[in-house]
Amino acid sequence: MLRYVRLRHASLGVSLGLAASIPSNAEAAPKNDPAERGLDVFVHGAPNVIAGETLSLDLKTYGFPSVTVANPLPGATVVAAWDPETLGPNVSAAPSDATVTTDALGQARLDIPVPSGDARKITLLLALRHGEHTRTRKVEINRMPKNLIEVKVADSSVVPGSRVPTWVIVTDARTGRAVSGAAVDVALLEGDVERTTERVTTDA
Repeated sequence: MLRYVRLRHASLGVSLGLAASIPSNAEAAPKNDPAERGLDVFVHGAPNVIAGETLSLDLKTYGFPSVTVANPLPGATVVAAWDPETLGPNVSAAPSDATVTTDALGQARLDIPVPSGDARKITLLLALRHGEHTRTRKVEINRMPKNLIEVKVADSSVVPGSRVPTWVIVTDARTGRAVSGAAVDVALLEGDVERTTERVTTDA
């Protein structure tokens, strides 16, 4: 599945430490500025990525020398960074940024590691820069769990004081193979109340 993001006319923010510098008059802008009237980028990538894997994005940038003309924009810089506020609990800082520069056709490929964590929607901040022109945009990615857990019980009907045999099966979400040595916390809940909990470790 492909993701499409259009950045033209997007409001500039302070994300990633990039600031806009807009010429005060027409004479201040460089002649033959390929992005004088704006910037645009097409972003293609998978919307769902497993935690700990690498997210790959194909980028194509455009510059607008005039309102009605769009040309491929070579030499544009794209900086990608994860928004730490979306990564989940106990995350004080986001992983390192990733930066690429577009080629003569205005194209680039960007690879950035997906932070580990639980399954949730996380936000990637993209900043596009060419000369004094900058744009920024948020792209939402669905972070999928690295491992899948299946629980099987011998009997779904229980009585107080009894013990129920329970099997916990952990598999790799990408390969489907069993994960050995995984620590799993198994809890018995009565409504929202935790009655008992036990940590187990998977075998081979």
